[in-house]
Amino acid sequence: MKNVHILDIVKAGYFKNFKLYKVRVPTTSSGEITFVVQYECESFEKYSEYAQKKASEFQAEYSAKFLGKAKVDRTVMEEIE
Repeated sequence: MKNVHILDIVKAGYFKNFKLYKVRVPTTSSGEITFVVQYECESFEKYSEYAQKKASEFQAEYSAKFLGKAKVDRTVMEEIE
């Protein structure tokens, strides 16, 4: 995932970079490992362009490859300075 799917999303040109995290707390009762991918965008407008033009394509690719193996939550955040 890190070497293909995530890099493909960044290479599409809508995001400047990404960070990949492993969640340590809270742990899940079933022992599942949780990862968070955080993409950085220049602006909300650039994100909106990605959402309209490419997001569904990448989401379909991800679902086809990882269906039933991974849960996905998507959140858009704004940094407060």
